[in-house]
Amino acid sequence: MLSGLFFLGGYVFFNYWAFSVGLFKHLPLLMNTDIAISYAIGPFLYLYFCAISGAKKMKSQIMVIHFTPFLVSLTCLLIMNLSSSLPLTYYRDMNLLFPEYSYNPFIRIVSYLSNISLGIYFFLTLFQISFFFRSKKICPEIRIVLIFLLLLTLNGIFLLVADFFHKTVLILIGIGCFSLLPMYYIFFSFRYPEFSIKVIKEARTMRYEHSIVKNLDIELIQTRLTELMTEERLFVGDSLSLQSRSAYLKITPHQLSQVLNDRLNLNFSTYINAFRIQETKKLLTDRPDRSILEIAYSVGFNSKSSFYSSFIKDTGLPPTEYRKKYVN
Repeated sequence: MLSGLFFLGGYVFFNYWAFSVGLFKHLPLLMNTDIAISYAIGPFLYLYFCAISGAKKMKSQIMVIHFTPFLVSLTCLLIMNLSSSLPLTYYRDMNLLFPEYSYNPFIRIVSYLSNISLGIYFFLTLFQISFFFRSKKICPEIRIVLIFLLLLTLNGIFLLVADFFHKTVLILIGIGCFSLLPMYYIFFSFRYPEFSIKVIKEARTMRYEHSIVKNLDIELIQTRLTELMTEERLFVGDSLSLQSRSAYLKITPHQLSQVLNDRLNLNFSTYINAFRIQETKKLLTDRPDRSILEIAYSVGFNSKSSFYSSFIKDTGLPPTEYRKKYVN
């Protein structure tokens, strides 16, 4: 995906260079094919993000749908270039240095739709990247790649805005950046070969972890787990473990861990202690006749230090002060 994205960016740069030096007058078949390329840049960018973010592998039928506008527009433009001399005649008579799409209604419509397509993919990728940064724990290597994709996406939006207002200088700046960013990434990958290996490894790991829970009813598991904790008080017990509690849910320990991490951003120990603390606070106020340590051990804590640290972290008060404050 990334190599395809680099190739497309290089073709856009070549397209503008070829126009500026008059090379396209000798390559009439390729006239306006940069419009078709625009239909492919968006899918390549979005699908590469999906690949490195650990999303499940996309079905070939869905891939075809993403690239159908590119294939259709490229075919139509090539047929038009073969059957008509209008594009070549127009550029030769007008002596233009850059592509112009208003001379033909069909070209104008295809170009307009390609900008809409790019905008949709750019903003979709931008949204996914921002969501991913907020919700996922990612390694530094994946973060660097995401920042690179973020810069590419923002540069693409900049290009669309510059093209909308017909600012040639800004368009050239955007195209230059669009071409330089991949070159820098390639240089960085060659300079630090272990970086690319790490990215590939992390992406595979994330994709594997996603596949572990993809067929589970996450909402049902979370609801059932809450019921077990509140109604059957499964947070009590010295032998409490991830393995024993996952067995109640008929899932593997790893699947339960993934559900807690992805949905609640908690590990198993923190999740269990949250219920223990809630029960402790209730008993401290409802049962003033019981000692604090007696209550702590009854709800599942097996050491005084872990109980006190967890309680103070949750309430900001030691158990004694909490009881004095809220009893009666």
